This record gives sequence, structure tokens and C-alpha cells, in this order.
Amino acid sequence: MGEDVLSMILYGGRTSLKIGIIAAALSGAIGVVLGALAGFFGGIADKLLTEVTNIFLMIPSFFLILIVVAMFGSSMFNVMVIIALTSWPSNARMMRAQVMSLKERTYVKSAQTIGESKGRILFHYIVPNGIYPIIANTTMNVAQAILTEASLSFLGLGDPNVVSWGQMIMSGKSYLVNGWWISLFAGLAIMLVVIVFYMIGDGLNYAMNPKLQSRK
Repeated sequence: MGEDVLSMILYGGRTSLKIGIIAAALSGAIGVVLGALAGFFGGIADKLLTEVTNIFLMIPSFFLILIVVAMFGSSMFNVMVIIALTSWPSNARMMRAQVMSLKERTYVKSAQTIGESKGRILFHYIVPNGIYPIIANTTMNVAQAILTEASLSFLGLGDPNVVSWGQMIMSGKSYLVNGWWISLFAGLAIMLVVIVFYMIGDGLNYAMNPKLQSRK
């Protein structure tokens, strides 16, 4: 139809990166808050979060996303929110483990002794010192969110009003014999960006984890 493939890849990259980064950021925020509250207060809150997390981990997330998108629509906003709401359990479990370890440290006990409020202790002393693994994991979740959006678009469940790499692959699959470059370069763009974000996440995990640095 005379459409420029390079321009579509550039515009599709903006869409895919926007969805991936925002969805991963929302997932990280939800996981940090819920995991921090469960790990710090324990008791019923901890048990409830554990059960909810186990439920989300048992349900195949992609099929859950398919069902929700089919019910509520496939706008870009819905896709970002749905991906975030189905990918937070890993961040929550990591944050919970970090908080349960850090709340027994001496500086936390000192803050409790001088009368600091529980909210200030949690979000001013504990969370900033335990958030580094979640930052690395959230960076990797960007790649996973991009793959999820591309999969939805390839199945025809993406936002029809925007251009994305998954839509390019879907629209080009009918012309693989005569126009193979339509799907090929969009697929290569997805592969390259996913590899880059996984490498960034792995590098951040190495840089922020003292245990991995000490092994060197």
C-alpha cells in the first residue's frame, strides 16, 4: 500500500517502548507497595498477599490477559494496565523478602527506639535500601511487557489505532513470499530491544547486588 516500513518501525518503537516502560513501572510500584506492607506488618496482611500471589502465579498470565482484553477492549491504556496487574507478583515477593530481612537491622531498631512512625521507617529507611533488586527486575519486565504487547497485536488484540511492531508482523505475515521485509525487520526490532533490556536488567542486578560483586 506504499507505506514506509522504516517510518512504521520508528513509530511502532515509540508505541512498544511506551507500553513496556509504563506497564513495568506500574507493576514495580504495585509490587513494592504490597510487598513492603506484607513483609513489614506480617500477620494477616502477609498471609493474604501470599495467597493472592500464589493465585496469580498459578494462572497462566497470558491467557488471563487475553480474557481481560477481550472483555474490556484492546486500547493501549487497557493493555498497559492489564500487563501491570498480571506481572506484579514477582516484584512483590522480592520486596517482601527484602523488607523481612531489613526490618531486623540495627538502624531500623534504632529508628523504632527514637519514636519514628512505622510508615516513615518503612518507606524512608527500609524500602530505599531494599529496592535495588526490584529495579533490576522491573527493567527485565519491560522486555516481557514488550513481548506481551507484540503477542497481543499479532493475535489481533492490540490497539487498532496505533502502530506497533506486533501489528506490523501480523499485517506482513500474508506477504511473506513477496514482502518478507515487513515482518522481518519488525521482528528484529523486537528481538534487539528485548535483548538490550534483559542485558540492562542483568547489569543492574550485578551492579546493585554486593553478593555478586564479591564473587568476582
